[in-house]
Amino acid sequence: MDNVQKAYLAGFLDADGCISVSRQKRNKTNDRYYYQGQITLVNSNREVLEVLKEWCGFGKIHECKPQKSNWKITYHLRLNFQKGAELLKQIIPYLIIKQPQANLYIILHGLKKGNVGKHDLAYTDIMKEYAKIHYQMKMLNKRGV
Repeated sequence: MDNVQKAYLAGFLDADGCISVSRQKRNKTNDRYYYQGQITLVNSNREVLEVLKEWCGFGKIHECKPQKSNWKITYHLRLNFQKGAELLKQIIPYLIIKQPQANLYIILHGLKKGNVGKHDLAYTDIMKEYAKIHYQMKMLNKRGV
């Protein structure tokens, strides 16, 4: 991807995208959580998302039905966690609005690459870091902020 494409993608992500961290329970019997980064680009024009997917070299496009009768169908380009972190490292200089979210996403990715097992002494500390990143991302993405 050249610099113009990186800048365009960053602008698109700033305007019509979302960088987030989801938290899900591992199972119903305990209080352990699983944290996963997500990057989503949304538009009612599927063709522009196809171009962005081609530039990135990965991702999946999903069609989402309108929630109201007078709304258009939207399309969501979802980028996987591993490759998404590498992409953010390339476009972060061009991000304006979502640079703090991109930084948190990259930090989360770096922590998860360490693959600390649940029996390691550092496991509790890592889980606290995941929770902290999740909370910070939630505050950055809060409506009206």
